[in-house]
Amino acid sequence: MRKPYERMTAEEKNRMIALYQEGKTVSQIAQITGRSYTAIQYQLKIPKKRIFQLKVFTPEEISRIEECYEKGGRVSDLAKALGCCRNTIYNYAQRKHLQRKYVKNPKSPEAMKALDKALDRFLEIEPPGSSWNFVRR
Repeated sequence: MRKPYERMTAEEKNRMIALYQEGKTVSQIAQITGRSYTAIQYQLKIPKKRIFQLKVFTPEEISRIEECYEKGGRVSDLAKALGCCRNTIYNYAQRKHLQRKYVKNPKSPEAMKALDKALDRFLEIEPPGSSWNFVRR
C-alpha cells in the first residue's frame, strides 16, 4: 500500500540542497529524508541551474587566472588545469574586464618564458578529484 503524499516543506528542500552540496548522492539523500529518489532528483533540478553549475574560484585561482590570461596564456590550458570549461574562463574575464595580451610570435623566447612562468605557477593547483597529468604542448 502506498504512503499518502505529503508536500515537501521549504525546510526539507533546503536540507536536501545542503546534503547535496556536502557531497551526498541522491540515493543517500533519499534514505536520509525518507523521500523517493525521483522526488529528490526533481527538487534538485531547479536549483541546480542556479547553484551547482556556478564555478567558484579561490583567491589563489583568481590571481593565477588573471596573470595567465593577461599574459596571453591559452584559455583551454587554464580551463583544463581548473577542471572547468573555456567559457567559464571567458565569462570570468569578461565580468572582470580583463584585457588579453595577444602574442604576435608565441615562439619568441621572451614570450615563451613569460607564458611558461605563468603556466608553471598556475599549474601548481590540481583540480579537485582529477587524476590526469597535465602536459603542455
